[in-house]
Amino acid sequence: MAARRKATRKNNKGLITRDLYLNTHDEEKVLLFTAGIVFGVGVSTYLMQGETVFTGLTLIIIGLVLAFIEARQQK
Repeated sequence: MAARRKATRKNNKGLITRDLYLNTHDEEKVLLFTAGIVFGVGVSTYLMQGETVFTGLTLIIIGLVLAFIEARQQK
């Protein structure tokens, strides 16, 4: 009988081994991506169910995100 080798695994403390740092340009990309997703959800909710409350809330959130990005660019 052939002896089977037991698979050994290194002791991983976590999957992420280094911290994640974003510069201001990368932060703006993440904010614009999030604003795009929120805008898409708001428009699709309006088209499918006709709810204007959620659509208005998403437009306010998108306006705040874009104002935040513009304020950071002017610094």
